[in-house]
Amino acid sequence: MKKKINKITLKCPTCKTLFKVWKYESGRGRKFCSKKCVRLTDKDKKNKSIAKLGNKNPMWKGNKAGLDAIHIWIRKRLPKPKKCQNCKIVPPLDLANISQNYKRILSDWEWLCRKCHMIKDGRLKKFLNK
Repeated sequence: MKKKINKITLKCPTCKTLFKVWKYESGRGRKFCSKKCVRLTDKDKKNKSIAKLGNKNPMWKGNKAGLDAIHIWIRKRLPKPKKCQNCKIVPPLDLANISQNYKRILSDWEWLCRKCHMIKDGRLKKFLNK
């Protein structure tokens, strides 16, 4: 009695090489002949995503974006210092908007400790008066 070989032949989408895999591997999503071919396709994906950054992206809202989205955008671009930019003493730091207009201008943002942030926004006074 012969044993059944459960291998199938696939074609790598990157290098177009024919390779054999166990049948169950193809069911799990195996498409590439090697890790090298997988990495090559990942580089292509990164290049495509770079081409759609910022205002080139069809979902771009500019300054009409929500506060959370603008904070995330600024956080990615404004380096976080080790200490508060106001008192120069305490971390943890909050991202604070200086003009309260929430625009995508890096010079209009600063990293402050929670206490300095609340003092600048006037929230500490309100909090202590309650």
